[in-house]
Amino acid sequence: METVLIAADDPVLSTDFGIELQRQMRALDTYGHTDRLSAAELLAPFVLTPEKQRAIPVVGNPDPRTIARAQAFEVDLAESPCIHHALETTR
Repeated sequence: METVLIAADDPVLSTDFGIELQRQMRALDTYGHTDRLSAAELLAPFVLTPEKQRAIPVVGNPDPRTIARAQAFEVDLAESPCIHHALETTR
């Protein structure tokens, strides 16, 4: 398990975006491994320190967990009310 860089009481975890991202990540887990994780532990892989960023290869095939995290993030962004509001105000 990686170090959790998100505080358990971080306000981001209770935003619509944070809640939806948690839902997306739990939905990807068909065996229930994430059921025991707190919201902060579940979303910790989304926080990248400079060291973690340097460890990501620029070229190559990402592992399935990385692809799943990226897809969950994209879905959450697409469904986010903040994005929809921003799009409506720019039209």
